[in-house]
Amino acid sequence: MNLAPLAWLASLLRPRLRYVVVAHGVEVWTARSMLQRAALRRADRVVAVSAYTARKLELVQGVSAAKIVVIPNMLANELPAAPTGAANPNLILSVSRLDRDDAYKGIDQLLRALALVREARPEAHC
Repeated sequence: MNLAPLAWLASLLRPRLRYVVVAHGVEVWTARSMLQRAALRRADRVVAVSAYTARKLELVQGVSAAKIVVIPNMLANELPAAPTGAANPNLILSVSRLDRDDAYKGIDQLLRALALVREARPEAHC
């Protein structure tokens, strides 16, 4: 989504240029700038990671439903199962962008909580 305006500009210079925009979620749930909306609407396809985001693209950004395809974030089914008796069962995994605009995800709270966990379980890792 962040580079969509650049793709839009390139498509003005090269009218046959085709591009796809991927909308991961919150960045399209509220009204975007006129340039960002134009970039979304001109895209050949807009990939949304959820039906909710697809609906927001249509209702809030004015993207035609015919251009939107939902492809959820997921792991492949063929990934190997975790080994039994894992070497370190005291592990926390959190995947997130560390940006001021993403504070609602609570990573700061996770880090504070980890400090408390490590007092009781020094072998715990994040």
